Amino acid sequence: MIPDYTIIDTEEAFQAFTSQTPRRFGFDTEFTRERTFNPIPELLQIDTGERIGIIDLRAELPIDQLKHWFQDDDIVRIAHSTPNDIEVLNEVFQDELGVIEDTQLAHAFLHAGQMQSYAKLVKHQFGVTLDKSLQRSRWNKRPLAREQLDYAALDIAHLNELWVVLVEQLRATGRLAWYREERNRVQTPDVDDPNRVVGNARRLMQLSERGLQFLRSLDDWRTKRASSMDIPKNWVLSRDQLFQLAGERSLKDQALRKVLSSKQVDRHRRKLQELHRQAQAAAKRSAFTPPKRLSKIVRALGEQCNALANQMNVSEEVLGSNKDLLFAIRAYLSEGELPSWFGTWRTDLIGDATISAADNFAREIAIAE
Repeated sequence: MIPDYTIIDTEEAFQAFTSQTPRRFGFDTEFTRERTFNPIPELLQIDTGERIGIIDLRAELPIDQLKHWFQDDDIVRIAHSTPNDIEVLNEVFQDELGVIEDTQLAHAFLHAGQMQSYAKLVKHQFGVTLDKSLQRSRWNKRPLAREQLDYAALDIAHLNELWVVLVEQLRATGRLAWYREERNRVQTPDVDDPNRVVGNARRLMQLSERGLQFLRSLDDWRTKRASSMDIPKNWVLSRDQLFQLAGERSLKDQALRKVLSSKQVDRHRRKLQELHRQAQAAAKRSAFTPPKRLSKIVRALGEQCNALANQMNVSEEVLGSNKDLLFAIRAYLSEGELPSWFGTWRTDLIGDATISAADNFAREIAIAE
């Protein structure tokens, strides 16, 4: 059933909808990003529990008047899987945001397995089937079709009640503090957080230290270049190209031409070779253990964490992904302690196992040498 909603594309409609500040609201965003670096905001859907508004972000509206809704510590903001929404809101408001509750992450602390989509949670909790066929719709087209607007309204109609259910379950299981700590990590990651590293553990654990250093510098350069040109990062280099280049021992023309087009080689040769030389020097100075050498111990520890996650009914993705374990072990072997991003709740559950795995690896290396 399609809920009642208001299309907000005039200042009069905007002022009427925002005249009363809610204590809690669910929201979602729609955006386009086909040819640009940053997302282009298209819609902001808000459900206050009493009214649903679909705000046309292409319309001439005093949108800054809504900023405090997303900053006030006394207001509960709810979304499902927040990273994209945060990117869009950063474009809209160009300012710091307050905490956003994440129903996907909350659910992950209550159920084993993979993190779930919004449609699956709504189906599981309320027996409602959501049609997601318009998710990749042309949101930059005006006027928007009635079907698009109906979809946008339905996509937030259950967020408030879903959050109420999940937060009560988190309290009942004593996991609300765990969720809050991880939510803060996701929304404001430390500089050394693995979430800032491109790629998954499987690909990362194929790299030498030089390869990892090169991958990170390549991704940083790619991001800056794409941002300066306002083009998608993949237009500079694809993720596959990043990893292929990171796996090359030499970046002579023959190696470059195996991975890149002729235009890319001509355009980027000097910069890539410079970054490669810098990565080689950084790897020689590094006190970290290369990812490739840790692959066996990370996989073994990952299996332990998966078994514990299933036993506790927590998603293995939040308890101990192989990517998190890889960088936690690297940090411990180098610094003698687990990194701050690992978190108190995670340290309590798998900290001893992680330290034990790292110590066993260090002993094996010492014996072998």
